[in-house]
Amino acid sequence: LSKDTIQTIVALLDQGKSLRQITQMLGISLGTAHYYCTVFRPNLPKSKGGRPRKLKSADAQYLKHLMRTHNVKTARELNQLIDKTFSVSVSTQTVHRELKRQGMKAVVKKKGPALTAAEK
Repeated sequence: LSKDTIQTIVALLDQGKSLRQITQMLGISLGTAHYYCTVFRPNLPKSKGGRPRKLKSADAQYLKHLMRTHNVKTARELNQLIDKTFSVSVSTQTVHRELKRQGMKAVVKKKGPALTAAEK
């Protein structure tokens, strides 16, 4: 590769472009782009990858607020409340996961002894 192409690769890396974007823009292979990335920018932070979250952190805090104010007992009930009020479609598992991230956890209420009237 020419020095101009290598300088362009490094400049695009500094701009935050991904390796795939660079290969499409310059018409080079992914391996070539990766090689020059490791040679000239070895400490470049890696992308987290994955799909963006459907619920943002503010939404998760609001879920916690709804859980406390609306006297909701389960994540399923909270999910139904979200569907009605916000028209946002998320799974119950997503709601449960976000509540767990907010520090809430599922606890089964302990049952006390069944006392008769005479024992009370």
